[in-house]
Amino acid sequence: MRLQQEITNNPFYRYLLFLPKSYETQTTKQFPLIIFLHGAGEIGTKLGKIKKNGIPNIVERDENEDFPFITVSPQCSSYGWEPRQLSKFLTNIENTYRINEHKIYLTGISMGGFGTFDWLCYEPNRFAAAIPICGGLDPNKAIKIKNVPIWNFHGALDDIIPQRYSDIIIKALRGLNAKECKYTIYPNADHDSWTETYDNSEIYDWLLQHELDNTLQ
Repeated sequence: MRLQQEITNNPFYRYLLFLPKSYETQTTKQFPLIIFLHGAGEIGTKLGKIKKNGIPNIVERDENEDFPFITVSPQCSSYGWEPRQLSKFLTNIENTYRINEHKIYLTGISMGGFGTFDWLCYEPNRFAAAIPICGGLDPNKAIKIKNVPIWNFHGALDDIIPQRYSDIIIKALRGLNAKECKYTIYPNADHDSWTETYDNSEIYDWLLQHELDNTLQ
């Protein structure tokens, strides 16, 4: 099992780092990157809290030893994700690790789902694809992200962030003939719509099918 490293000296966010098994041996290869934004329950200064859910939980399982992505999971110490700071953080990450700049993917849950949408609005040309989970966005901002491939997830029984938050932004995106806008609703899921999502290998295949085309920026 490859454990994540706890990086505490970054000037923007403390974070968990996972490097693929071949990172040390394939010394010239650039790897795809997944950035995971946690929810409100993981706010704080103890990085171990982030391993509870999502990508940081997935990569530490024995069966995922060959996970092909670099994963970076920052931790915020107060409520809400700030796109400007996240942008600087990502630049720092790109300058630190061998990352394929055409294959940078963004995902997040709950507060991190909202953060995913907000960051996409701020830098829509930086991500090859995104997976927001139980989040939402002002539909008036949909035009900013209509060219970003998105696969959105929500639980129909969510009583913390109701499904309508996703419905509204997905309807707006589809009304703009968004480039790619997938939407999965789990009829029996409550707020935890992320466990089933991240356990599904199909989402990782879907991410890797997308590559940023810099000519469109």
